Amino acid sequence: MAAVKNSRGKLWSDGETKDLIESWSNEVIQVALENAKTPTQSNKVYKTLLEQLHAKGYTDLTLKAVVNKMKKLRQKYKTEKDKTRKSGNGKQKKWKFFDQMDQILANRHNITPVSILDTMKESENSDEDTTFSNNLKDS
Repeated sequence: MAAVKNSRGKLWSDGETKDLIESWSNEVIQVALENAKTPTQSNKVYKTLLEQLHAKGYTDLTLKAVVNKMKKLRQKYKTEKDKTRKSGNGKQKKWKFFDQMDQILANRHNITPVSILDTMKESENSDEDTTFSNNLKDS
């Protein structure tokens, strides 16, 4: 079923969105996106996703629509993920694509930042430090 277009762009059907997320979750696509260092490399991956969606019958989709939808899905996922971290929100209805997006993005550092406990490097010469400390005490 083709979705309607509004003034802000294409309105995606749930089926189109589900199929995009399914293609996006492919490990080969994931690795290619993570390793893409330039817009040209990223666009190659997006074109692959577009071709997969065209093969599923979504021939009205454009590269720009796919890129924009992925951006919006990332933003929505981050918003939903942030809501789950806050206490006092009570039982909220979960976004219908949350679980699928969580499988793709849960371990991304821009979504779930790595906790840094200590930035101090431990001395490589700990025996020398102890000896030095002991010598100071003896003085």
